Amino acid sequence: MWNLFYSCFSQFNDNLNYSNPPAMKNRFSIYLLLALFLLSSSFKHAKDWDDYDVTVTGFLFGYNGSDKSTKPLTGARVELMDSDADGSTLFDDVMGVAYVDIHGFFSVSGKGGDPGDYSWSRPDVYIRVVFNNDQGVRLTDELDWDRYEDTPEHDHDNFEGVLDIGSWVTGTGVNDGDGTKPGVWIRATEVWDEYVSLIGAVPPSGKYDIEYWSAVYAGTPWTNTTTTHWPIHYSTAASKHEFGHLIRHAFDGDADHFAWDATRFRYARNHENPCDDNCNRIGGEVHSKGLGYGFNEGWAEFWAGENSICVNIDDECEGNVNHAFFNLRNLLGISRKKMVEVLQAHPYAIHSMDEFTHFLFEGGGAVPIELLYHEGKDLTNGPQFVKFPIIDIQTQTEQARRQMDESNKQLDYVAGQLAAAEKKASLILVCDSVNCYQTFQNLIRPSLLRAEYKIKKLALDRIAAITPERYRNMMTDGTIDKMMAKQKKIGRKQIMQINLAAFKEAISSVQKIKGKSQEMILLEKDLEKKCEKFKRSCKNKESMPLQANAPFRLPEDEMKPITK
Repeated sequence: MWNLFYSCFSQFNDNLNYSNPPAMKNRFSIYLLLALFLLSSSFKHAKDWDDYDVTVTGFLFGYNGSDKSTKPLTGARVELMDSDADGSTLFDDVMGVAYVDIHGFFSVSGKGGDPGDYSWSRPDVYIRVVFNNDQGVRLTDELDWDRYEDTPEHDHDNFEGVLDIGSWVTGTGVNDGDGTKPGVWIRATEVWDEYVSLIGAVPPSGKYDIEYWSAVYAGTPWTNTTTTHWPIHYSTAASKHEFGHLIRHAFDGDADHFAWDATRFRYARNHENPCDDNCNRIGGEVHSKGLGYGFNEGWAEFWAGENSICVNIDDECEGNVNHAFFNLRNLLGISRKKMVEVLQAHPYAIHSMDEFTHFLFEGGGAVPIELLYHEGKDLTNGPQFVKFPIIDIQTQTEQARRQMDESNKQLDYVAGQLAAAEKKASLILVCDSVNCYQTFQNLIRPSLLRAEYKIKKLALDRIAAITPERYRNMMTDGTIDKMMAKQKKIGRKQIMQINLAAFKEAISSVQKIKGKSQEMILLEKDLEKKCEKFKRSCKNKESMPLQANAPFRLPEDEMKPITK
């Protein structure tokens, strides 16, 4: 390049016409522009080594064992990834982002690559599907991280251009009737979208998180003002019911108010029969407590379309409250949108059907019980109540134990890999040859594996720390929300510290090599840039890169290709 630059000026000097200054000026301008163009092209090539264009297309689906359905992962975020380290995703780059359409199709484009101009400089391409539509609905793990799945990370190494990866599905391999990660997320997006279409606005929470993990010892899912806590493999038949709770709890007040209601009305109780002869009362329960519990559950059942007609007329029974909402809609023409507006307009004030109808009819008093609680003929023609299974404590404990056993196997595997990697790295002293890429990978691998081990151990310890007895006691006294929020905050800080230590350790491992090729120097500088970028992202929770997590992968969670 410098030879061409010199040649331009030599040519300019040879063709100067000193007797004609205007011509000389024009020629000088032409050659100068050409030289500057060549020089700028040289700088651009040196700067934009990661400028390889990649486009990946394909189809993404999720299996749900609850109804044995396979549906498109519509709305899920698709990230175009560049793998920069063997066996870990911590140092990987996101090259582009797109979203799955209603047919399951995606097309995502981006630029990426590795430093220098070598045989390995093109990006090592794979796809990450994130259970987050960036419109409010996300599926999270026990440390409040978005759940996601990856296609194989090294099926398309050193790639440039357009790639069709075909069709993939996740969530397979579960028993019939079991909910799955993608199944739970798909249903959550469906009920969210239905609400937005009906009401014309997003739910009052502004978001909907579904925390999906094994240590939810509640028998069924349960919901606060922003989040449904979902036991692994629980049926998605409860999705709309739980979303109904989200609407009511978020409109009723803040998190502290929910904790107070959950305690005084004892929301944490099993209720297999909405028309229980005793209305699912707890011994010694006063009338106001029964009203609050019955209203809360009756609303959720109505929102889910579960119609109960109880033989007894008792305003504490959730089944009667449920049926009363149906009669308000079908006999008096009160729309669901109007009902939502009543809840929205009167936070902290509605904890019974009488209070609801008082505000519904603008202070005109409660509607006669005979109108609300119709006996006999079903005037609503709606579907009957869906009986949700209650997972007994022994089954839930066994599920958590199985996940812990699987997780411990993964920990043992990572520990074995770490020992081997440390031994290999300790033998590397010099790399001044032409190809140091694999040597670089061997040097940083122990740091990555050590971080992955610590983060997996952190998640495993959290599952082990919450015993069934402790979980249920905290649900009863209303302290579980604050405890879980505190644990997530602590966990995020711990993960940040673990990963920053991994970056620093990896950089130190490369720096101590005495003989370095130009290739190794470029890789080291790239690692330092990644470290600085990670530091900046750690200051903002929302931008914390997913690859900083090391989630456990259960067998049914793997992305699998769909073959014809």
